Amino acid sequence: MFLIVSVSQPNTYIPVKHFFTSLLFSSPQLPFSETQKKAILNWARSLGAQNVPSLGSMKKCHTYLDSLVSNPTQQVTSCAGDIFYINNIAEAIAKDYANPLTRFAMKDYPEDGGEGMSQVFNGKKMLLDLLSPPAVRVDGTIYFTDELLQDNSGDYFIPERFFYASPPADSDGDDTKLHEHADAKPLYALGWAVERTEAGFIVHDEQEIIPTSAFVRSFEDIAATHDELDCGLTGVLCAHLYQKSQDSHDNSLIHQICVTFAKSNA
Repeated sequence: MFLIVSVSQPNTYIPVKHFFTSLLFSSPQLPFSETQKKAILNWARSLGAQNVPSLGSMKKCHTYLDSLVSNPTQQVTSCAGDIFYINNIAEAIAKDYANPLTRFAMKDYPEDGGEGMSQVFNGKKMLLDLLSPPAVRVDGTIYFTDELLQDNSGDYFIPERFFYASPPADSDGDDTKLHEHADAKPLYALGWAVERTEAGFIVHDEQEIIPTSAFVRSFEDIAATHDELDCGLTGVLCAHLYQKSQDSHDNSLIHQICVTFAKSNA
């Protein structure tokens, strides 16, 4: 039996026995030495298994599969002749996202664990010091950090970062029970409330926390609504967005300011 291992090369096949043996020998949690691999193959032959692949053919199969899916680990030799290995973090994360066994166990956002800490994503550094994941999807709509949005109360808001947290103590008892586990904790946004006045949109000085489930309208929706931005932007909001764009080197924020000014002054 053979497997097609490349959609772009449908005429390329490898034997199933090579494929599954390669999966076994490539386990990142259980690395095998060359001696152990050879011993396992010899053990299989001794039990009477048919068509057991050789160690040489397994090396060729592994090299071929690496060329298809890439290998996040690269061998590096120092000037002194020492050999060590460097992992490509981006490729390793991409592989984990592509793996259905690990994808749903991964955390996309940091978590406010209160006084307790059991995982790296519980740490204050990931929660407050490092850059936040730039977006969140709520009911099919994507909301970005540092962009004006509107929540279900009709108020406006500019999120700075997103994070998981336990619901407030005064929330409904059933909800509290539902969110006991970390995987079920709701997603919140830390940012600034924005008030729409005749003088323009005004950003409040103190940051607030609201659940992302309250988001109902993105900046694109607001900008597309006739007359909603006609009041213009106050200097405070412009200064806030411009400073954020300078700090994050994000030209999209500057573009947002220009677009908003153009719409409000049209």
